[in-house]
Amino acid sequence: MVRPKKSENENPVRSRIGQEFWKLLRNKPLAQITVSELVKKAECNRATFYYYFDNVDDLAWKMLKESIPVELTKIAQAYFTGEIENVTIDPETMHVIERLSVLIGKDGSSELANLAADALKKVWSKEFLTEENKNDEELSYMFDFMASGIIGIISRYGRSLDTVRLKESLLLINTLFSKTSLDFIASKK
Repeated sequence: MVRPKKSENENPVRSRIGQEFWKLLRNKPLAQITVSELVKKAECNRATFYYYFDNVDDLAWKMLKESIPVELTKIAQAYFTGEIENVTIDPETMHVIERLSVLIGKDGSSELANLAADALKKVWSKEFLTEENKNDEELSYMFDFMASGIIGIISRYGRSLDTVRLKESLLLINTLFSKTSLDFIASKK
C-alpha cells in the first residue's frame, strides 16, 4: 500500500483529524485537546497523526493557516479602506470567521491570534507600503493596531456568533479609525 503524501491536504484521514479537531475545539480549550483524544475520534492511530502533525499545537497552526482564506483578507482590506459597508459576509465566510474565532478566542492561543494578525498585516503591507516606506516604524505600529482590532472583533464574535454585531463592530471601528489611518498612510508617501 502506498503511503499518502504528507503535503496532500485532501487525504481523508488528515481531513478527519482536522474535522475532529474543530469539533473538540468548540467544547474545550486548545490546551486540553490531546493526541489520544483526536486519534480516537478520527479513528486512526497515533503514527498516522504524527505523520501529518508534530503535535496538537502544530495541528492548530496548520488549521489556522488553512482558515485564513482570501475572503477574510478581503474583509480586512475592505475594513481598512473604508469599503466595509459594501462587503457581504456570505455563509461560507462566516463559517471561516467562526472557526478562526474559536482558535483565537478566549480559550484559544495568543500565538495563533498573533499569526492571524501577522497575516492581515502582510496583506496591508503589500497594498499600502512602497519601497521607500516599507521600514517605517510608525506605519508598522498602525498596522499592528488595526490588525489587533480586527482579530479582537473576530475573537469576540466567536463567543456570541452574532453576525449583526460582527458587522456593526467592524463598521464602528471602520468609522472611527480607517479614514485617519488612510490619511496617515497618504502622509507617508
